[in-house]
Amino acid sequence: MRTTLLTAFLCGSLTLAGCATLGLGGGGGGLAGETLRMETARGQTTHLLFQGDGTVRAAFGESVVTGRWEVVNRNLCFYWTGAPRECWPYPAPFRPGETRTFTSDRGNVVRVTRQ
Repeated sequence: MRTTLLTAFLCGSLTLAGCATLGLGGGGGGLAGETLRMETARGQTTHLLFQGDGTVRAAFGESVVTGRWEVVNRNLCFYWTGAPRECWPYPAPFRPGETRTFTSDRGNVVRVTRQ
């Protein structure tokens, strides 16, 4: 069941959720300590918490998974165990409460809001 939830999450949300446009990545910059709320086209919601050491925690439903993140060439990229890397456009930092829509390099579409 956990694998099914993770697969659905990754296919529907990531990664942006990322997913995002916030700081300077690689575990530093404006993302560390930030939380993003991601909503997939199917209405699934995930909260991402970015750590300063380059790890990210994704909470969805009753599940939590940990992965890694970095910013590369103006893209926010996620690395989850058992899943391919997924990157999202990273054009500019988010402002609190701002919502944007992103499409990943794997074709997943999400709405992302900085908390």
